[in-house]
Amino acid sequence: ENIKMFLIGIFLSSIINIFFIAPFRAGMWTGQRAKKHKIHRYFGLLYLFQYGYGWVYFAKYYDQGYEHSLLPHMITLNGLVQVHSAYFSFKVLPESKDAGYISDKAVLSRTFIHENS
Repeated sequence: ENIKMFLIGIFLSSIINIFFIAPFRAGMWTGQRAKKHKIHRYFGLLYLFQYGYGWVYFAKYYDQGYEHSLLPHMITLNGLVQVHSAYFSFKVLPESKDAGYISDKAVLSRTFIHENS
């Protein structure tokens, strides 16, 4: 039992380090690089919290499902905010017919983001 809890603790601490501590140290959320696209960044951080909480909620209330929870709706609304903030704030994305979705050299086009929102 102690080994299991130890391994879970190591796993959770590495996840926290990867997603929160290292980006904060690098200034990804609050540093000099974070002056642009703040809505997109903070709603992305909120999405990470919602996604993690969604899995915890699923594991804890597996039998009840999501019938009394607003979490799926909030995650969906967050996704819509992310798509629209990406479309309107990332003006550097190309307006090309090729979406760039299956390519190792191209980025996603604004057209692709707009079509899938």
